[in-house]
Amino acid sequence: MRSLCRGIASSIRRTRRKQEKGANGNNHMEEENYGAAVDCYTRAIELDPNNAVYYCNRAAAQSKLDNYSEAIKDCERAIAIDPKYSKAYGRMG
Repeated sequence: MRSLCRGIASSIRRTRRKQEKGANGNNHMEEENYGAAVDCYTRAIELDPNNAVYYCNRAAAQSKLDNYSEAIKDCERAIAIDPKYSKAYGRMG
């Protein structure tokens, strides 16, 4: 039972970290601090590599930095994760 509780607590902490990294990335985007946004989304992706939103958001930041090839790769990854995620298609241009 203890190991189950520890596992649940660990999962909750990990979920919070993912959400914080994503939210921090969003804040950096609003402040037009795109390099920091890329860093935050990258950390969020490391915590949750199957989250299409993080890839798509990082693509937006990459585009603002004129890193278009990286932005396209992120959009393609988002689409691979969720083929119905229309925002990723739109961000590809």
